[in-house]
Amino acid sequence: MRPLRVLAAILIFAGAALTFFGVVTGEMQLALIVFVPVIIGSSVLGILAIGSIIAGFFVGLADLFLGGGAEAQQDIISSQEISPQSAPKKEFGGVVLIGPIPIVFGSSKKAAMYAMIVALVILALLLMWLFLSR
Repeated sequence: MRPLRVLAAILIFAGAALTFFGVVTGEMQLALIVFVPVIIGSSVLGILAIGSIIAGFFVGLADLFLGGGAEAQQDIISSQEISPQSAPKKEFGGVVLIGPIPIVFGSSKKAAMYAMIVALVILALLLMWLFLSR
């Protein structure tokens, strides 16, 4: 694994841990506006946490532009060398919730059904959390 990629992961993880610590100790606040998490902090801990996360993203982008994509390109080339007959069939599915209306899509009925089941489980957990947290 490339050193810049490891450094980016460490910075992002450290920023998330500092954010968690800041919220638990009360030095930072976490709010949810519509569906976007907003972190509010006016202490040194807040600056370190948010700065660490932003630095991690920039280091990750630097790794991508400085040749991190070469490994991924090599993986693609090596995967194309596998004969198409031995490659497994890939299926995908997903759900987009626009208000209460679910839009289900998938490459097959089976994949779409799995996506719908996962969405229903997540929705049930969300509703339980909303009603039980009061």
